[in-house]
Amino acid sequence: MKYIPISELKLNHIYLVDGRNYFIALWNGREFIGIREKFGDTFLSEEDHWDTENRGTVKPYREIDKLEDYCHACGDDSKLFDYLKKIEDEKGSELYEELKRYEK
Repeated sequence: MKYIPISELKLNHIYLVDGRNYFIALWNGREFIGIREKFGDTFLSEEDHWDTENRGTVKPYREIDKLEDYCHACGDDSKLFDYLKKIEDEKGSELYEELKRYEK
């Protein structure tokens, strides 16, 4: 299955993605935001869509959910972190297995 192009992404929707650092991420209209772990720290990290000029690192495959009333510019990062973490905790292994079936 081909990944979803930028033109078809929906603002504040959460997607199953093949990214460099995560596989669940929110599209904020410009980039993806997901939970990354590095050197024992866990934090939100941005990555670009595969089709950007910079040749980003994320290919979105399927919409998972929508985060209502989210505003990245307003500093709602703890709300996003908690919501992504909840999805990962509840469905992470199932979603990761699903991701393996999509094109790489």
